[in-house]
Amino acid sequence: MWQMMMMVEVVVMVLAMAMVVVVMRMLVMIMMEVMVVVVMILATVMVTVMILVVVVRMVMILVMVVRMMVMILVVVVVTVVVVVMILIMVVVVVRRMLVMIMMEVMVVVVMILATVMVVTVMILVVVVRMVMVMILVMVVVVMILMVVVVRMMVVVVIMVMVVVRRMLVIMTEVMVVVMILAKVMVVTVMILVMVVVILVVVVVVRTMVMILVVVVRMMVVVVVTVILSVSQVDIYCAHLLCCHTSKNLICVNSQPPMRRLKQLSDFSQEVGLWRCSLTRSRSTSVAGPPIPGGKHLLPRLRGWVPRGSEAHLWQLCHPQPQEAEAPGILGAGGPRGHGTMSISEVVQRARAAFNSGKARPLQFRIQQLEGLRRMIREREKDLVGALTADLHKNEWNAYYEEIVYILEEIDYVIQKLPEWAADEPVEKTPQTQQDEPYIHSEPLGVVLVIGAWNYPFSLTIQPMVGAIAAGNAVLIKPSELSENTASLLAAVIPQYLDKDLYAVICGGVPETTEVLKERFDHILCTGSTAVGKIVMAAAAKHLTPVTLGLGGKNPCYVDKDCDLDIACRRIAWGKFMNSGQNCVGPDYILCDPSIQNQIVEKLKKSLKEFYGEDAKKSRDYGRIINCQHFQRIMGLMEGQKVAHGGAGDAATRYIGACAGPRGPPGSPRAGGRPPPSSWMWTRSPR
Repeated sequence: MWQMMMMVEVVVMVLAMAMVVVVMRMLVMIMMEVMVVVVMILATVMVTVMILVVVVRMVMILVMVVRMMVMILVVVVVTVVVVVMILIMVVVVVRRMLVMIMMEVMVVVVMILATVMVVTVMILVVVVRMVMVMILVMVVVVMILMVVVVRMMVVVVIMVMVVVRRMLVIMTEVMVVVMILAKVMVVTVMILVMVVVILVVVVVVRTMVMILVVVVRMMVVVVVTVILSVSQVDIYCAHLLCCHTSKNLICVNSQPPMRRLKQLSDFSQEVGLWRCSLTRSRSTSVAGPPIPGGKHLLPRLRGWVPRGSEAHLWQLCHPQPQEAEAPGILGAGGPRGHGTMSISEVVQRARAAFNSGKARPLQFRIQQLEGLRRMIREREKDLVGALTADLHKNEWNAYYEEIVYILEEIDYVIQKLPEWAADEPVEKTPQTQQDEPYIHSEPLGVVLVIGAWNYPFSLTIQPMVGAIAAGNAVLIKPSELSENTASLLAAVIPQYLDKDLYAVICGGVPETTEVLKERFDHILCTGSTAVGKIVMAAAAKHLTPVTLGLGGKNPCYVDKDCDLDIACRRIAWGKFMNSGQNCVGPDYILCDPSIQNQIVEKLKKSLKEFYGEDAKKSRDYGRIINCQHFQRIMGLMEGQKVAHGGAGDAATRYIGACAGPRGPPGSPRAGGRPPPSSWMWTRSPR
C-alpha cells in the first residue's frame, strides 16, 4: 500500500508539472497573438493613409480639370468678343466708306481666318494638355494600386506564417499531452498488474483454504458416519453428484446404514442418467424409470435441471401409470395415442392446458417449434416412406414438395417470432393523449387443423406452425385417405411436442363429424368445396372463425404467338406433378384451332421427356390416393378420345398421364362431366 501511495503521489506531481508547462505555453501563445494583432492594426493604418493620399491626388486632378474648363470658357468668350468687334467694324466701315467695301471685306476675311486659326490652335493645346493630364492620372492610379496590392500580399504572407507557427505550437502541445497520457497509461497498467497479482494471490490462498476446509469436512463426515454406523443411529449422509454439481442429501430411514448408502449411490447414477437424457431432449416424455422417494427430493432437485424442465422433474418424481397406446388407426373407437380418451376429453385437456398459460411464454413456443423441426429432420426417412406408400412420391419429390417448405417456414418463424410477439405502439389520438396506447397480441385458444390428402404432410403441418407460434393449443386431423402419413404423425408428434397442448386425432368421416361438434377458437381446413361447406356450417354454431383452402378451376390460355415448347413443358410439369392431384394444376387449355394439334404433340413430347416411354416404371410419376378415386377417374375416361396415355392398373392405382382434344369440363362437348385429375383438355376460344 505504501508503494502504491508513493506511485500515486508521483503521478500527481507529474500531472501538476504538466499542467504548469501547459499554462506557460498558453501565456506565450497569447502574447504572440497580441503582437500579431498590433502588427495587423499598423498595417491597416498604413493602408488607410495611402487611401487618403490617393483621394488628395484625385482632388488635385479634379482642380486641373476645372482650370481647363475655365480656360475653354475664356477662349469662347474671347471668340465672342472678337466676333462682336468684327461686326462693329463692319458697321463702321459700311457707314464710312462704301467705296472701300471690298478691301474691308478682304481685311475682315483675313482677320476671321486668323482668328479661327488662333482659336483652333488654342483648342488643340487645351486637348493635348487634357490628354496628358489623364495619362498622368492613370499612371498615378496604377502605381498606387500596385503598391496597395504588394502591401496586401505582404500582409497575407505574414498572416500565413503566423498561422503555420501557431499550428506547429499546437502540434507540439498535442505531442506533449500524448506523451503525458502515455505515461499515465503505463503507470495505470502497472497499478492494474499489481492489483491483479494481488487478487490472484488472494484467490489462490482462498482456494487453498477452501480445499483444506472441504478436506477437513469430508474427514469429519467419514468419522461421523463410522461413529453413527457403530451406534446404529438413523441419520445418514451422502453426496449426490449430477453433471459436475455437488449437493448434500440428508435422508431419514430405518434401513441399515450400509444398505442405505448403497441405495443412495445407485440413486445418484439414475438421476445423472435421467438428467443427461433430459438435456438432450426437451420432449414431454421422461427418459428412464421414476426416481424412488422422489417426492421428498423434489425441492432439492429443482436447481439441477435445465430451465423450463420443471414439468419433467415433476413427472419423474411423481410417476403416473402409463397409458397403453391403441395399435393401428382407430375408426370410431377414438383417436390414436390417447387410449380410451374420447375426442371431447382430448379437446377439454387441450383447453385446460391452454388456460393454464403453459403455451403463452415466447421461449416455450420457440422450444416447441424447435422440437417440430427436430422431428422433421430426425424422422425425414419415415416421412418419405409414408408419402411414398400413400402417393408413390420418391425421395426428391417428397422433400422438395412437402418437407423443405416446412423447414424453411419454421426457421423464418423462429427468427421473426420475437418481433411479431412484441407490443406494437399506436399513434395517439385526442382521446388517448394521457395514455400509452399499443397493440398486444394474444393467442386465440384451441385451434383445429384439418389436413388434405394430396399433400398430407405440408398442408397439415404448415398451419400448425403458425398456430404454435401464436401460442395456441392445436388439434390436427389428418386426412384418413393418406393413412400412412396420418399414422406416422399420430405416432411421432407426441414424442417431440407437448402431449396436452398438441394432439393428433385420426379417423374417417365419423371422427371428423365428432370433432366438428366441439367448440374451437379457430379452424383451418384444406379440402373440397363440399367439405368447406360442412366445416363452415359446424363452425357457425359456435361463431368460430375459419380459414378455408378450397379447390377450384384453373384454365390455361395458350396464345398462338408464344413459344409453344416452353409453354407446353411448363403446363405438363404443373399438371402431372403428384399424378395430377394438385389443386393449382391447369384443368384445361384454351387455344387457337390452328395450334391445337401442335400443343397435343408437344405435350406428348414433354411427358416422354419427364417420365419416359412408360410412366408406370418412372420413379417420378405418382399414384392415385386410393382405389375409390382410381375407379372414379377411370370411369370419367370411358367413351372419351384419349390422345396420349390413359392406361390404368388397379393394383398399383396407376393411371398413365393422358391428354385429349376435348371440350372444357362440364361442357356438352365433354359430356357434362368433370375431367380426370390427370387429364389435359384443349379447347378453341370462342
